[in-house]
Amino acid sequence: MKATLQVELQPFQTPNFVRAVGKPGLKQDGMQELPCYPLSDLDSLTLDKLCEDFRAEVFRKAGKEQPVADADDAVLDAVLTLEFTGADRRPVE
Repeated sequence: MKATLQVELQPFQTPNFVRAVGKPGLKQDGMQELPCYPLSDLDSLTLDKLCEDFRAEVFRKAGKEQPVADADDAVLDAVLTLEFTGADRRPVE
């Protein structure tokens, strides 16, 4: 027996700011909060690069290759499809 289940996924949370990279401080100074900057303070090219890096990292962590972008693609709803087999209801790997 085989069944397919579709689950609507929530999109990734969009941050309101980015943090600056900082050097580690002295241990005796304790935890220091890194400076952060609102997304609205960043230029378009910087935002684009951050988004591109995020996308690449998501696909790398998933072990998947990025699909080739098609200019005619419509915005797709994120839907997870799981295949189940037998009575144990474990997803097929």
